[in-house]
Amino acid sequence: MNKSRRMTALAARAFALRGFGVLQVDLLGCGESSGDFGEATWDAWVDDLMVASGWMREQSDSNFWLWGLRAGALLASAAMHRLPGPTSMLLWQPTVSGKQQLTQFLRVKFASEMLSRAAEGNGTSQLRDRLLGGEPLEVAGYTVSPALAAGLDSAVFSIDASRAANIAWLEVASAARASLSPVGETQVQSLQARGIAVTGRSVRGPGFWQTTEIEECPELIDASLAVLEQEVVREVSRSAVLL
Repeated sequence: MNKSRRMTALAARAFALRGFGVLQVDLLGCGESSGDFGEATWDAWVDDLMVASGWMREQSDSNFWLWGLRAGALLASAAMHRLPGPTSMLLWQPTVSGKQQLTQFLRVKFASEMLSRAAEGNGTSQLRDRLLGGEPLEVAGYTVSPALAAGLDSAVFSIDASRAANIAWLEVASAARASLSPVGETQVQSLQARGIAVTGRSVRGPGFWQTTEIEECPELIDASLAVLEQEVVREVSRSAVLL
């Protein structure tokens, strides 16, 4: 979250300058929101998205997009099943398995304990067992609640074809790999096979969500704008035909 704030802020401003209304949401316990991170639960975060989505739909009847980074794709897919009408998604480096995401997060704690020589008996599987057994854990200065861990651990990327309007699946890759990851390619093909309109694209740039220093990836913002504006053109064309 902290590594990604600059990129999401830059993107939101770029979207707004091109005429798109954007609402950035600080979920419970994050950023400027109420509550402490240790109080956050997966269900509460989905509820926050429902409130934010309802407010956005009140402001405009234009096409509605959920924009998610990494595990944000899991939250977006969970919210989609509760939202009325068709929903589009702009996904940045999406995660499709909450269990895998939780494991990666717990590796941060495991590495920290290794450095402090306190890792014996605390591998990632043991840490997961402690969390899911009801014990809160502190990871990188944040207290993770068992309820949040359980929700993330069981979350999977699942799309209801009847509710999906458009999906933009955008990944960031090093210069050595200009194509989608194997997981991304499989997901895009699977969604397309179900009749869902999907744009899959990889851009070159740093993995800003995990780099040591704060990084920017302008190519990702440009690719996002290209997808959003292409859909606007399609909608205008459909309206012209209907008229």
